[in-house]
Amino acid sequence: MRLGELLVATGQLTAEQVEQALRTQILWGGRLGSVLVELNLIDLEMLTRALASLHQMPAALAQHFEQVMPELQARLPAEIAALWLCIPITRLPGDDVRLAIAVAGPLTEAAQLEIATHLGVEPEQLVIGIAAEMRIRYHLERAYGIVRDQRFLRSRAGRKSEPPPPSLQIAIEKLSDEDFQYEKSDVYTIEPPPSDATPVAIVVPEPSREIYSTENVESHADLKANRRYMSTLADESRERIPVPPADVDRAALGRIAIRKAAVSAAVLSDGHDSDDASSLEDATRSIRRATDRDRVAELAMGTIQRFAPGVHTIAMFILRGEVAIGWKAQALQQDVSAIAVNLVVPLDTPNVMTQASMEGAGMNFVRCHDVGTEIDRRLVQAFATVAPTEPEYLLVAPVKIKTIPACVVIALANDVTDATKPGFEAVITAVSTAFARLIHAARR
Repeated sequence: MRLGELLVATGQLTAEQVEQALRTQILWGGRLGSVLVELNLIDLEMLTRALASLHQMPAALAQHFEQVMPELQARLPAEIAALWLCIPITRLPGDDVRLAIAVAGPLTEAAQLEIATHLGVEPEQLVIGIAAEMRIRYHLERAYGIVRDQRFLRSRAGRKSEPPPPSLQIAIEKLSDEDFQYEKSDVYTIEPPPSDATPVAIVVPEPSREIYSTENVESHADLKANRRYMSTLADESRERIPVPPADVDRAALGRIAIRKAAVSAAVLSDGHDSDDASSLEDATRSIRRATDRDRVAELAMGTIQRFAPGVHTIAMFILRGEVAIGWKAQALQQDVSAIAVNLVVPLDTPNVMTQASMEGAGMNFVRCHDVGTEIDRRLVQAFATVAPTEPEYLLVAPVKIKTIPACVVIALANDVTDATKPGFEAVITAVSTAFARLIHAARR
């Protein structure tokens, strides 16, 4: 049984709500549980108890994290805690031997041995509870200074994020049957049973015990004091705008969720480099056939760099409620994801991203020295720090699912030729089709 099925079986969510989260997961990425929390369909405690039942593990709840022992956490190196998404909590009451730890998912035997060795106990003396990934990452930041990506932070406005439309009648044009031959998906769909279907008994695992019994205690006063919200480009403090220099080692940035691409962003889905594509049509076909959102982004950025002359830096932002959150970025042969993942552009104030997020918006070409707002200038400045040349133009285009923008692609260019706009537009269209196909596949 999977998480969505369990939540439906226990009556905590409807099949329609889980399907909504699965479609949203295609665009936002991340674990299904995190998406459900971000959509305000469940809270962290509900998610934790569901994960505990799903994996037959103790539940590490908020009240347990309030009893953490800093001296115990100090025994576990930060890199080990980050590697296994593990937080040491405390010694069990009345037991000087067994230690309670919290993790984001089941641990292998090797991981348990490594953690136990650093904590000075035997693996069987660990009481391993499971907690929501968002809570684990919060406490990794509190205990070890491992800064969370903006992906795991709440908007200061606290407004509910809007998911993709609940029903999309998608017309996917210019696609043949072979465009679906590479289709694979890690998501699944829960279909509501027909009204005349014979009832089927669903066996649901018994709710798991908590990590250990404890009396309710008052929350520590510093829990809310240490809460951190998304830092947007509208923030006045320049220190809150993360623009690390190009030569900074990304390991020193304290982030653990930034992957370095093992292959060029221009590699096509059939395993060949985009240089082997004979035309823009071949390259965009590969984008439409991509099997997940990360692959869509990699192929799109590589295709733009080849078929949109003058463009040297590309970034993609996911629209979530009142903000656009940085997701992927590429500057020629330089990976600039370290900047992209921590950029958040507010959509409640005028800027180029706000315009692109409006229904009916189209592509926009702007000279960098003509950008209209301080937020736009900061956006250009953030990527200009790693751009190979001083940018002259800013290209902004929404990626739409049906008619609704779901993602925004921006590009910096030092020149714009007659081929720049058609190449850029063709890629945007291919990305829109790819996302529509992935959402369509998630509903089947």
